[in-house]
This record gives sequence, structure tokens and C-alpha cells, in this order.
Amino acid sequence: MKISNGEIDLADDQGKRSDLVRLESEILLMGRKASELILTEPGAVRYARYLDRLERERDRAVWSTRERDPLVHYLSVGGS
Repeated sequence: MKISNGEIDLADDQGKRSDLVRLESEILLMGRKASELILTEPGAVRYARYLDRLERERDRAVWSTRERDPLVHYLSVGGS
């Protein structure tokens, strides 16, 4: 609890994972990849598995609802 200007600040952020919240928002809101964050942010490698999973879930949510029209090529080996 902090006291400033005679008022008690009940919004105590002590122990809050602001670094993790920032990394989450980079992936979820800004669309960045976990690999980008790991390469550019010094502490992100500590959360690599979590960030990879977060990216996968974000992409699954997006691509599971979109119609796709894939172009398929078939290769045949052998035959007459």
C-alpha cells in the first residue's frame, strides 16, 4: 500500500508481472510472433514455451473461422 498526497493508493502493483503482460499484448494485440520476441527481447526466452503456445492459440482462433481456398498440386511417381 502506498500513500501519496495524503491518499492511499490501493492499486498496489507489487508482484505484478508487467514484463509478461507486455509480451502477451505484443503477441495477442500486435500480432507479433513468439520467435521475434525471443530474438529481440532479452528476457523473453524465459517464457518461450508459454509464448509459443499463446501464438498457436491466437492463430488457431483466427484460422479456424476463415474460409480457405487452397491450391493443391499432386505429384505422381512411376506409372506407365
